[in-house]
Amino acid sequence: MFDTLKYTNGAIQAGYTREQAEYQANEMALLIEETLAKKEDLQGLEISLKKEIDRIKNDLIIKLGGLMIICSSAIIGVLGLIMKM
Repeated sequence: MFDTLKYTNGAIQAGYTREQAEYQANEMALLIEETLAKKEDLQGLEISLKKEIDRIKNDLIIKLGGLMIICSSAIIGVLGLIMKM
């Protein structure tokens, strides 16, 4: 959390007027609040990413299973041709 009082006091000590320091502190707090992600935002993103990873895992399992069936069929076909020779 941004400490506006601490920022204001520091700006005053640096030579700004109280009005300038308070304005800067308030604008800085607003900027931080509007642009930085909050814990809730990150938790929501984490849930979305976990769901997406699970979906991709499932897709990969299905595709690998299909590939295994195709490879097995090809091997059986080749073995069948070899046995006919």
